[in-house]
Amino acid sequence: MLPDPLREHYRVRFLDDYSKLAGLSDLDPNFVGMIDQIVASRSRTFVGTYFSSFSAYIGRMRGYSGVSDIDMFYGQRSHWNETH
Repeated sequence: MLPDPLREHYRVRFLDDYSKLAGLSDLDPNFVGMIDQIVASRSRTFVGTYFSSFSAYIGRMRGYSGVSDIDMFYGQRSHWNETH
C-alpha cells in the first residue's frame, strides 16, 4: 500500500483496480507488462528509469500519440529531464 502522503495529493490507481471491469483475470499474465506500458504512455506525467527499455518504449509511445515530452521525467538526477 502506498504511503498516505501520496494518496493525499494524487488520485492513485493500479491495474488491479480495473481487473474485474476489464476482464483481466482471464488474461495471459505475460501481457500485463504490455498493458502497463499502454496505460503509462497515456498518463499526464510519466516518471521512468533512464536505462530501462520498458520506460524507453513508454516514451516512444507517448511521442507516437502526440503526448508532450515535457511531462516525462527520469528518476536519476543526472537524466531527470533528458526528454525535454
